[in-house]
Amino acid sequence: MLAESIWQALSQVSDAETLAILEKNPEMEQTILIETRREMLKAGRAELAEIFWRNTISEEVYQEELARLDERIQVWERIEDSFDTLHQKEGTV
Repeated sequence: MLAESIWQALSQVSDAETLAILEKNPEMEQTILIETRREMLKAGRAELAEIFWRNTISEEVYQEELARLDERIQVWERIEDSFDTLHQKEGTV
């Protein structure tokens, strides 16, 4: 995962240096935001499955919430695709 590797690299420098890097590279910050949000939604999907398999929620509730999460994941994937396309046109990716 790109966001994780970027954060690992940034964790080696001070907060001020990190902010300076992100200010100079706004596309890096956007990439981190997009990937982090998508990964959070995927984690939510996995947690929902765990709750369902423990019989804590009904299949109907599971399917409704799963559809909502999948829709949100697709939105973030479209945002990422648009971001990638824009930066490919600009030659910054």
